[in-house]
Amino acid sequence: LSKPLVGDDERIYTCAGKNFFAFESNGIVAWRIQLSYVCHTDIAPAFDSTGR
Repeated sequence: LSKPLVGDDERIYTCAGKNFFAFESNGIVAWRIQLSYVCHTDIAPAFDSTGR
C-alpha cells in the first residue's frame, strides 16, 4: 500500500498496484477503482485546492 491520506470525511485513501482505495475509519473498504497505471507506493495521494 501507498502512504495513506486521511480525508476530511475520515476515510483513509491509499493505492496498491493498479487500484485506488477508500477505507472507512473501521477498516472496511468503502470503494475501490481500477487505475490504468501502477501507483507509486512511496507517495501519498493528495487533494487539490477544491478538495478532490
